[in-house]
Amino acid sequence: MLFGALLCGVAAKTEANLLTNGSFELGLAIPSPDHYLPYSIGSTDLTGWKVIVGGIDTLDAWQATDGIVVVDLNGSPGPGGIEQSFATTIGLEYKVTFDLAGNTSGQFVPLRTVRVLAAGQFQDFSFDVTGHTMASMGWENKEWSFTAISTVTTLQFVSTFSRLPFEGVAIDNVAVNAVPEPTAAVLVIGAVVSSAVLLRRKK
Repeated sequence: MLFGALLCGVAAKTEANLLTNGSFELGLAIPSPDHYLPYSIGSTDLTGWKVIVGGIDTLDAWQATDGIVVVDLNGSPGPGGIEQSFATTIGLEYKVTFDLAGNTSGQFVPLRTVRVLAAGQFQDFSFDVTGHTMASMGWENKEWSFTAISTVTTLQFVSTFSRLPFEGVAIDNVAVNAVPEPTAAVLVIGAVVSSAVLLRRKK
């Protein structure tokens, strides 16, 4: 029981999402006839996020993984990007998780690409929209880790797909979590083992 309680405590401490509005549900109302809403460069109307390149679209007619809203990083028109800043601890590792799919129109150019950046580090991701539809997006869960170099870190998602102006990657359910330090994990395991030994001796 003690072991389970300690593990639950560690999980609860490390799984708090450091981002605001990671599933993009909070923002301007999406018009019902169109089911999409464009955000232009400089906009902060999508709660917690800022549009930093081109434009993006939010959509509520596509299959989402958390809630009902999805972001297409190729807005109306062109490749776009968003960012959000949050508090970090220098030298600590952080894990970024997100769901990745793509605008299923224009399947004759099927591969959609995006770059994820934070703390001077980045990784490129891609998604093949072949065979997928708005109702069955084929979402893939992705993850990437970075090490903080400042007390405030900015996470960016930037479309690197320009062959079709309106059809970019889709993202949803974005989260950032601190990765537990090894020393802390060792201390927890040590405490559990010590407690188990003492309990056995008492018996």
